[in-house]
Amino acid sequence: MRSRRERAFTLVELLVVIGIIALLISILLPALSKAREQANSVKCLANLRSLGQGAAAYAASNRNSTIPGYADPKNKASNGVQADGENYATLLINSGYVSGPTVKNKTDGATSGNTVFRCPSGVTDFLISDFSGAGAVGNPQPTNRRDGLTNSPWRVKSMDTGVVVDTWYGANCTTDAYDTHAALMHRVPSETPLPGTSGKTDWRIPKVNQIKRAAEAVMFFDGVFQNMHQDADRIAARHGRGTLTNILF
Repeated sequence: MRSRRERAFTLVELLVVIGIIALLISILLPALSKAREQANSVKCLANLRSLGQGAAAYAASNRNSTIPGYADPKNKASNGVQADGENYATLLINSGYVSGPTVKNKTDGATSGNTVFRCPSGVTDFLISDFSGAGAVGNPQPTNRRDGLTNSPWRVKSMDTGVVVDTWYGANCTTDAYDTHAALMHRVPSETPLPGTSGKTDWRIPKVNQIKRAAEAVMFFDGVFQNMHQDADRIAARHGRGTLTNILF
């Protein structure tokens, strides 16, 4: 009888196989990452579309008025200025034009689950819920459009129903001086008096049919709070490896 030796891999063969596997992984990982980012961007665009449809439904039920981006006719913060009361998200939820999970308490963690207000590329490690003054700790003052702060949600508790809503999308809104600070949405009421009056409150809200070049008018965008007084750094470059922003016109 002839003895048979069992065949085994040599060390060199094992190293070659491991090298091939490592090479394949290095080729596939960027493709998988790109596919995941594309999926996140598509989901984000679908969310923005849903918000736009909700805003259109709001306008149809409210004499063709654009939805207020920020509203608080009563509540005062400790420093005497207007504090958070409503935003477009709480208004859409309260009116039933958009559905989604809400938070019970303002101190709870960020919203979980499927919601049209959440960008898949956003973060939950920081919540912004204090806009009571320009120097407030929670006032979002990002340094650029890739600043992590722009990926955080803006939290508002509804004065009307008490629901707490987180949104990862900013609104094209201004808070005062509507004649000079042009924006698609307004704060209600304005923080400054109606021009040409002796302190009369400015409650003006734009009408949809007053929007010029509507196809180029921004309504919502990847970002935080609102682009108050043309603060473009609140617009987030969340997609395309920090180079692209999804925008709803």
